[in-house]
Amino acid sequence: MNETDGAEGMVVEARGYVRLLRLARPEKLNALDRATSIRCRDFFRSAAEDPDVRVVIMTGSGDRAFCAGFDLSTVESGAFDQWDVSVGGLAKDVLFPKPVICAINGLAYGGGFELVLASDLRVAVPSASFALPEVRHGLIAGGGGTVRLPDQIPWAVASEMLLRSRVLHADEAMAFGLVNAVVAPPELMDTAWAWAEELAERSPQALRYTKESMWRSRGMDVINALELEERYSALVQHSDEAKRGVEAFVKRRRYRA
Repeated sequence: MNETDGAEGMVVEARGYVRLLRLARPEKLNALDRATSIRCRDFFRSAAEDPDVRVVIMTGSGDRAFCAGFDLSTVESGAFDQWDVSVGGLAKDVLFPKPVICAINGLAYGGGFELVLASDLRVAVPSASFALPEVRHGLIAGGGGTVRLPDQIPWAVASEMLLRSRVLHADEAMAFGLVNAVVAPPELMDTAWAWAEELAERSPQALRYTKESMWRSRGMDVINALELEERYSALVQHSDEAKRGVEAFVKRRRYRA
């Protein structure tokens, strides 16, 4: 594994077609200050265009937190007046076209939870917890929280989390389908890497348009959603990647993109 970026607040590591983005402010529970959020945004924008990146894993440093959201302590220095809720890359930018796996190593609150909500696959440790406490501070979960959360779990639970700042624990998140797996801490990164390396062997184009069809069709009526899916299907069906995949199936070979 090669470390490709050691900028303050985050570290990026590379293994083949997979990139691991590790938030690295453990003394602040990996909370995002403005500079770190901008670095995350720049990472995702660059990774979106890089053919050598097929899958991204996000996690946090230490064993207490994935990400505690926006670092409210920077308000004292005036950073809050300059804060742009569109900054952050994954939660508010244009749909990231590649699979994102969150390895949730502790609490995911506020913007940290919104990063999870914007991801595609999620694995968590038993001590992980999830919350959107913004209303307690006179704020709104404006990084996608009020939109994505009610779309991913039962409405009543989402309302309680958004309005009453209810904390959801890992076992509850698993029961509501908010995470894909809950594993012991020593298995967290092994699981995330196994999933990522499996996806990295698949057709980048098929992954991209499958993801886009899933995310963009949410909230559409069925007719429009099926028309969107058909357009994506046609794009993929006539590609060289699809031809190689079908040929591998017919010849009973394992397909690797």
